[in-house]
Amino acid sequence: MLNIFSPSLDLLSQVLNLRSLEHDLIAANIANADTPGYKARHLDFGETLSQIMGNRLPLVRTNPLHLPPKGDREVAPIVKTSENSGTGLDGNNVQLDEEMGDLAANQLLYSTYAQILARKLEWLKDAIEGVR
Repeated sequence: MLNIFSPSLDLLSQVLNLRSLEHDLIAANIANADTPGYKARHLDFGETLSQIMGNRLPLVRTNPLHLPPKGDREVAPIVKTSENSGTGLDGNNVQLDEEMGDLAANQLLYSTYAQILARKLEWLKDAIEGVR
């Protein structure tokens, strides 16, 4: 994991993973827009991120004989099935216009976080090389 350099790098990489999962879920919703009985699924990003942040309690070795702490525990993403009132006669509740908007917003967020991560890695590289 990247957290040997900065906890924010690790958090940003986890956020990118969550945004990628959200992209996959939205793509599946769009692909199943005509599937009878299909219910749209979305990542509960806020709750999943809260769980990730909740796992960030610092572990400290109080005795040199203690084993060093291992990496963060994995958090299972929270995926919820939408039960909105827009269900059609076939039981499908995918709203294509909403899904396309969600896809565009998620792509923008992914790109933003990727740029932030790239900038932080560039700063780390500069610090290692002694540039600036």
